Amino acid sequence: MRWTSLLLYLAAAAALVLVPPVRKPRSAKVRIIEPSGAERDCDPEFAFLERPDRTRITPWAPGIDFAYAAAEAGPVGMAGILFLVAFGPLFVGLWCQGVRCGLRRLLVTFALGVPACLALAYGSCFLPGRLIRLGPAASEWVPASLHTQTDRTTGLLSPRYLLDWHYLRHFRVVNISDKDTIAPGVEARKIARTRRYVPSLLVLVGAEWHGHPDLVLVHAKRDWIPRSMPAKTRMKRTIDGVRNAGGAVILAHPWAKLAIPLDEAMATGLDGVEAVNGVIHGGAHVVQAARRHQKAIVGTIDYKFGPHVNAMTLLPARLARDADGVVLALRSRQTRVLFAVPGGARTGTAWAAGEPGLMGTVNGLRTLLETSRQRRAIWLLWLVVMSLLWRLVSRGGATEGRLKSRRVAALLFAFSCLVEFAVPVCLSWQVRGAWRSIPVPVLIAVASIFAVPLLASSQVLARHAARRREQS
Repeated sequence: MRWTSLLLYLAAAAALVLVPPVRKPRSAKVRIIEPSGAERDCDPEFAFLERPDRTRITPWAPGIDFAYAAAEAGPVGMAGILFLVAFGPLFVGLWCQGVRCGLRRLLVTFALGVPACLALAYGSCFLPGRLIRLGPAASEWVPASLHTQTDRTTGLLSPRYLLDWHYLRHFRVVNISDKDTIAPGVEARKIARTRRYVPSLLVLVGAEWHGHPDLVLVHAKRDWIPRSMPAKTRMKRTIDGVRNAGGAVILAHPWAKLAIPLDEAMATGLDGVEAVNGVIHGGAHVVQAARRHQKAIVGTIDYKFGPHVNAMTLLPARLARDADGVVLALRSRQTRVLFAVPGGARTGTAWAAGEPGLMGTVNGLRTLLETSRQRRAIWLLWLVVMSLLWRLVSRGGATEGRLKSRRVAALLFAFSCLVEFAVPVCLSWQVRGAWRSIPVPVLIAVASIFAVPLLASSQVLARHAARRREQS
């Protein structure tokens, strides 16, 4: 039975390699939203889309392709991708090696899935991605990224790497907006002064006020913590405080976590509203509400990880020279939005209906199938190599000799499980915020290291259980 499952697994992997690639790549047009709310296709002389070259045959094609798939799926859809491309094969592979206990098999799969998830997401940040580039007709505008997170809260990149990411993608204004704290922004501004960014990259200190609805603070002077009071009251106090100190406030993703009606939120003194957030378009009702209330229209990446630039805000070059100029551009509604999403942006209504997870998984899988058969053949080669290594490790008698005692194997198994469960806990916003920063590569290394004794001890426990059944 074990050999039958293994053959089925290899047959499914070979079928994935033999599936013809997607013949017609998904169309992606750069669209522009004017300050008046009008939306149209952008002239290539003003802005165009660059795509990464994924035709080269390299030994590292599997890691690169799966990292692209994880980035395309997004934070929600990536869970589905990992389950399909990693958890399923691991379940089959572990079962073929005799790990028959369902709970133990689930824990081992989880142990390997956590570092795989972290490695794919973190590695995708350093790949070339889709990039909106400005043409010669846009010489009077500069691209701005006004909604970003570092690894101090919900992102994966440190402030230094986050600045590198934006600088290499030709942004000229970046607002560091971590959850309820300006400390990462202050750190990033100090880094920018000591590196090559100044004066090419203007770094703004900001924050994302997490108070339902969420607000992006631009040029904030201090932390603003949500208080226990009615949503409209606490929102009004925060907006007035930030604006009186010379900053600006943007309503973030108004289709999600909006505790009050959109028109009431617009009437609280906001300077702008996100019409586009990543691959989600808020819809015509958001743009029309901004127009009715005379608010600036903003497009952001809401960057946490990944290689792609799907949206940006354009600011007048004459104003985007300092923080006060950026605030003035927002307050005077002198902004434009560029966005480009393959297959079209999902609307805010679809997001609220819970579709991003499913759509993200589909987009990620389609990204895998967009590669050539020759490139996918390397996946099968890596699979064979990893299977042989797995077989050699599982057959080794040294590990079983050191763990002859079932009690020792059980203790090692339990300790490794605790460490593996601690890794995602350390990734939570509250823990990372309290500990200031836990580098993602360190978490990947810890999870990988303790996955080895977890696998070894699970194998030993399975063999002890098999021998006990034979004796009985």
